[in-house]
Amino acid sequence: MKLNRGSKVVLIILIVLILDQFLKIWVKLNMEYGSEFAILGLDWAKIHFVENNGMAFGMSIGGNFGKLILSVFRIIAVTGLGYYLFVLVKGKESMKLLGSFALILAGAMGNIIDSVLYGVIFSSSSYHGGYASLFPEG
Repeated sequence: MKLNRGSKVVLIILIVLILDQFLKIWVKLNMEYGSEFAILGLDWAKIHFVENNGMAFGMSIGGNFGKLILSVFRIIAVTGLGYYLFVLVKGKESMKLLGSFALILAGAMGNIIDSVLYGVIFSSSSYHGGYASLFPEG
């Protein structure tokens, strides 16, 4: 079975999004804040557990209203990027370019999922040790 270009792009987005969320959930439930481990034993490739409650470089817009503004901006940006990727697929651009945009779109979609769900389905990760829990009481 040979996939067309659009199907390949969707498959890339889905695989990256699933892997991204699986890894984030695993880290949240199995690592203490600030801990790290080497990927495949490589010293230069590590997963280090930190959280960013805001946007790039830890900047944030205050309170619930700020979170709402940031979430709306993210949704608009993902919608625009998705539309642009659709146009690129129709324009028969190279798979390298389409794959690059698919990776960016998957990451942006993952960030939306994080901002919407992670404050609700996980307890806070303590800076002083301990693991987060899934679906905490309250």
